Amino acid sequence: MWLLTAVILSLALSTQCFAGTRNLIAINEETWTDLLKGEWMVEFHAPWCPACKDLQKAWHAFADWSKDLNIKVAEVDVTVNPGLSGRFLVTALPTIYHVKDGVFRTYSGPRDKNDFISYVEDKKWSLTDPVPSYKHPNSPHVKDGVFRTYSGPRDKNDFISYVEDKKWSLTDPVPSYKHPNSPQMTVVAWFFKLSMFVRDKHNYLVEEAGVPSWASYSMFAGITLALGCVLGFFIVCIIDRVFPTGPQPAKQDRKGGKKDQNKKNKKDEQKKKDDEKAQHSQEEKGSQEGNLLFDLSFW
Repeated sequence: MWLLTAVILSLALSTQCFAGTRNLIAINEETWTDLLKGEWMVEFHAPWCPACKDLQKAWHAFADWSKDLNIKVAEVDVTVNPGLSGRFLVTALPTIYHVKDGVFRTYSGPRDKNDFISYVEDKKWSLTDPVPSYKHPNSPHVKDGVFRTYSGPRDKNDFISYVEDKKWSLTDPVPSYKHPNSPQMTVVAWFFKLSMFVRDKHNYLVEEAGVPSWASYSMFAGITLALGCVLGFFIVCIIDRVFPTGPQPAKQDRKGGKKDQNKKNKKDEQKKKDDEKAQHSQEEKGSQEGNLLFDLSFW
């Protein structure tokens, strides 16, 4: 009898956990743009984070209310998706965003299920300023592409209240320069991916290939310097082509050129006249000498 009861309870608990997991959407590098449409609550977490583990129960319970609240609840594992942590500038874990129509707001309220529900239902997110455009990452609490960072209590009731009461409307959206879909945040995401790629390769060389750490560091340093030199060479070539710095052939002024040409022509004419005069004088001199000889011979 006790065994049957235990089995039934375990099945009920596993079914409940499965339902919570089923309603919770996992966001990755390929699907994060889904946050730009509709209303979302998104949590950034890591498996090694104790605070994230404490929040999981409330977050999964809040996810069970997502259909009733007409909102989508999601999570992002920053260890699997480092590019998203860079794109959203996640500096603390767990970080929760409210997103509505692409406008992001940071949730900073209580971390309880009821608080989350009240935050959405009462539109408390409208009291929070959106994330600036240059930081817009398109993820936190998102509704219609507007992101807000949730910084309230971390309980299922707090989450439900945050959505149900629309407390997210009290939070300023993420600035446009931080928007996850902005070009600058895309570049940051690529840098994060590159750093994780380099780290993985270093770990592979040291742990599996048996390469000494100093040799691995030296290799990456040499590659970095070589790429920097090649890139710098191409940049310098492009700049020299677009903005030449060498001595430019002086362009003669049209008026000055004409004056110089006129002077040259005058000199040539004067020289020609002088030559003609000299030749004429020589002819006259020769004629006079011939006449003199003729006179002498006559006499």
